[in-house]
Amino acid sequence: MRDIEDFVFTNKQCLAVCIAKNENTKLSQIFQLLALDDKEEQFEAQPLSHNVRCSLIGIANFLLNSHGNFADELVPVLLRALSALPHMKWIDDGLLNKSDSGIFKKLGF
Repeated sequence: MRDIEDFVFTNKQCLAVCIAKNENTKLSQIFQLLALDDKEEQFEAQPLSHNVRCSLIGIANFLLNSHGNFADELVPVLLRALSALPHMKWIDDGLLNKSDSGIFKKLGF
């Protein structure tokens, strides 16, 4: 089951590395392929799901592997996400977390 959950994470990270190596990549393609909605007012409104977390890490991987290509546009996105983190609702929607028992059972003695 672990391999299935990691598919989304691995897929987005590999995609980020591949588009970082492509010199013809456009900014719109990055947002489309990594499926991240970049509207300032919506960062706090959207839940911090597994998909959103993978997309944000994918953007960071893109920046690292492209040697800072589109850094002027992408770093503010990551900073807005960072400032919105305390207000975002964390959703454990990864496949492993769906099959886990609740947090109270995990912490109960």
